Amino acid sequence: MMKLYFDGACVPKNPGGDIGIGFWVEDENGKQIYSYSKFIPRSSFSTETSNNVAEYLALKQGLEYCSSKGITELEVFGDSKLVIEQMSGNWRIKKGIYLPYAEQTKAWIGEYTKIQFNWIRREKNTIADDLSKRDIPTELLNEMEMYKK
Repeated sequence: MMKLYFDGACVPKNPGGDIGIGFWVEDENGKQIYSYSKFIPRSSFSTETSNNVAEYLALKQGLEYCSSKGITELEVFGDSKLVIEQMSGNWRIKKGIYLPYAEQTKAWIGEYTKIQFNWIRREKNTIADDLSKRDIPTELLNEMEMYKK
């Protein structure tokens, strides 16, 4: 079964920052066959942004890509417990900034005959994490580090 790894970032602050998304796809043999990253400035959104919004956008983009390539069975991996549990149907999608993005992403699940969601530790998702930050301007990443201190 093909595998999809995803991650999102909201920088330099969360909530209210710019968004970075990334995902990569691995074939049945463990070979990376596609990777994607994108920076989406805060000004592109008419609503608030957050890390959960970024996570959902990354997953949605990955699901759209896999569907467009005719992939019907997919194993999904992410380090956002919220996203994985909500997409698995274990947690309800209630309210929050991320709500419309969660609903849009959930709609893509029907494109697959078999789909499984797996939560993984952040340390096991470094490629997707790097992709989510790859196109973010360096000054925003540096500013994010200042917020952490």
